[in-house]
Amino acid sequence: MNRIAGFTLRSLWLWLILSLPVIASTRVDNPFVGAQGYIDPDYVENVNRSIAQSDTATAEHMRVVANTPTAVWLDSIAAIDGSNGRRSTLEQHLVNATKQAQGNEPVLITVVIYNLPDRDCSAKASNGTLNGLAGLKIYREDFIDRIASLFSDNRFSDLRIVTILEPDSLPNLVTNKSVADCQSAFENGIYTGGIGYALNRFSDIGNVYSYLDIGHSGWLGWDDNRTRTVDLYVDVIKSSGSLHNVHGVATNTSGYSPVEELLLPDADLMIQDLPIKSADFYQYNGMFDERDYANTLKTEFTAAGMPDQFGVLIDTSRNGWGGKNRPTKAKRKASINNYVNAARIDRRPARQNWCNQNGAGVGARPTPNPFNDGTIHAFVWIKPPGESDGTSDSTQTHADAEGKRFDSDCDPQGTTHSGNPTGAIGNAPAAGRWFHQHFDMLVRNAHPPLIK
Repeated sequence: MNRIAGFTLRSLWLWLILSLPVIASTRVDNPFVGAQGYIDPDYVENVNRSIAQSDTATAEHMRVVANTPTAVWLDSIAAIDGSNGRRSTLEQHLVNATKQAQGNEPVLITVVIYNLPDRDCSAKASNGTLNGLAGLKIYREDFIDRIASLFSDNRFSDLRIVTILEPDSLPNLVTNKSVADCQSAFENGIYTGGIGYALNRFSDIGNVYSYLDIGHSGWLGWDDNRTRTVDLYVDVIKSSGSLHNVHGVATNTSGYSPVEELLLPDADLMIQDLPIKSADFYQYNGMFDERDYANTLKTEFTAAGMPDQFGVLIDTSRNGWGGKNRPTKAKRKASINNYVNAARIDRRPARQNWCNQNGAGVGARPTPNPFNDGTIHAFVWIKPPGESDGTSDSTQTHADAEGKRFDSDCDPQGTTHSGNPTGAIGNAPAAGRWFHQHFDMLVRNAHPPLIK
């Protein structure tokens, strides 16, 4: 009887162990250090399509991009299963990542979680397919729970999995509550509740590191915006159960803001008795670039109680701004606007411009701990260069099967709500689709150069 009981207890113990979420043996402060990035075969296939259309020299530069780690976007429930056949399934990506391991370094795969109900509430290019509180239930059970189940599969326990949670969602709650859809998302708690739930679910999986998207310096850089941002983010993180459920924040996701405005290092530099941050391009926002923004965020989040290992990622996939128009020195001009416009690396008509920007270039390659300061965990390519921001087809006024439609900010002949040219280029497909013309431009304007 005792032998039978002992066998039963041992069997029960084994079953319990196998039922627990997979916990990686070593949790690290910076997951990008000592890891090799995942090369997405689907992205390589898209780049190869452009290589086939390009001259020999350009094609050589494009091959460098093809061998660079990029993030995998889960922008719908269908994307988990391969997004109507256009992409690999999430499981296939994770399996591919395990196969890419070489030597003793783990493979790090970055996954963008982008499917909140009523997402992209202040724009139209990528609104998604879930809506309201009913959509939040689907988001939790059919999206986040399924992703968490795959992440916790012990086949993938040797991977480092980084999640970038819900681009543009919380930033919209900071600045755009005057927009009806954003106000509704705020009042219903859809964004905060969905993100809090995702953080809690992923926190049970020891090899998953979660970063919250936090806009960019040209959006949330003003002091009052940042104060409200930090307060909101800390509240959301607390709602997930622990401040340790977030490893950091990600800036400039799908953005164009430079890492450093090297010729404009001092926002308070005086020209004609006014600080250069008062120029039209900066509008008294003293955060000129993503490095300053990241350093300030680190200080403010730490002061708000976040753990010391809290860090920042910067998306550098499209913020290089190389090419013939890249300035090489600041020139004293007769006005603040002339001085700033001659010196700034960011060549957009306005910092708020976001859609398929003309003149942009691939930025710094993905790099762990680029400044060796423990603040910026890595440069990463969250937005795969060559994937469109939104369609320029003004006739696509109704959402397609993926919830995507025309936004006037993607009209190459149009102006934004602030009266500035959109800076977008034409012939653009729907958000996330391959856009060869934009990719060709990004490669040609890469800075640093892709091949020296």
